[in-house]
This record gives sequence, C-alpha cells and structure tokens, in this order.
Amino acid sequence: MPITLDTPLALYSIPAIWYTAFYPVNAKVPYSADVLCTDMLSHILKPRANTGRVKELPFVDTKVAERYARLDGAHENGMENLPLWIGAIVRSIILEIRPTFDRSKGISLQATW
Repeated sequence: MPITLDTPLALYSIPAIWYTAFYPVNAKVPYSADVLCTDMLSHILKPRANTGRVKELPFVDTKVAERYARLDGAHENGMENLPLWIGAIVRSIILEIRPTFDRSKGISLQATW
C-alpha cells in the first residue's frame, strides 16, 4: 500500500510516545540497584519514596542523585502526557481529521464540542 496523505501514520506515534514514557524508569533501575541495594525490601515496597531517599544518602554522589531525580521526573511527565496523546490520536482518527485539514473545518468542529 502506498503511503499517501490519507494514510493514518499517527497510530505509529503511540508506541514511540509509550517508549519515551517508560524508558526513564527502566534507565533508573541500574541506579536504584546500585544505590539502594542495602535495603532492597524497602526499595520494592515503596518505589516512589526512593527519589527522596537517594538525595539523603551520604555515599551517593550529587550528580547521580540529580540524574535519578531527572529520570523520575521524565517518567512522570511521560505518564501524564501519554493518555492525552493517545486520546488526541484516537479522536483524530475517529473524526477522520487528515493532514490536509483546513482551518474552517477546525473552527466548526470546535464550535460543536
């Protein structure tokens, strides 16, 4: 099938956005295993408390703690945006909004919502 302007390529962006939402938490695992290996049960039972605990540990370098916090924040941002992205893609496919969509149709659709 040839790819034209009417091909719904936006569906392929959903796995890409999903990957960007879950990559930071998987990249954070090696840091948490190295840093929090002394208290692994607490690491498993309370994973959301680890970001604050890493900053307080005396043997953790500040760069590692800052990277750990950034990865945690990136994961949270990705998880907040994932349902909005999927909803926008699904809505655009249901409403048959194409890349050739003009502004007059957009204004009329906004008025009906």
